[in-house]
Amino acid sequence: MKLKNLPERKGIAIQPFRSLGYAVKRMRSYKLGYLLVRKSGQTIGIINWRSALKGHPNWIVEEVMEDPYPVLSPETEIEDALQLLLVQNKDCVFIGENKSQIFNYAQLQELI
Repeated sequence: MKLKNLPERKGIAIQPFRSLGYAVKRMRSYKLGYLLVRKSGQTIGIINWRSALKGHPNWIVEEVMEDPYPVLSPETEIEDALQLLLVQNKDCVFIGENKSQIFNYAQLQELI
């Protein structure tokens, strides 16, 4: 099975200069565990609950965001994506053609 066969989700983005308080509100309102951090159309990082709770609500997202997760082609086999996540010790992979064309993501527990 390939990544393109997984249920599609909307990736919600946030700008790097926004506050952590705003990021947390967006994650709660959309019931998401991740927000893409985008600048000029490029994904430059990720904010998740773990990184959002590291700081004060007035801090900006860019101060605590994590490096973006690996971006894999929709044609990637799920087994290959799982192996990559385990080797890189990540819990999520983005699905798209490149960092500016991410259209889905998969969490580790979905791929097992």
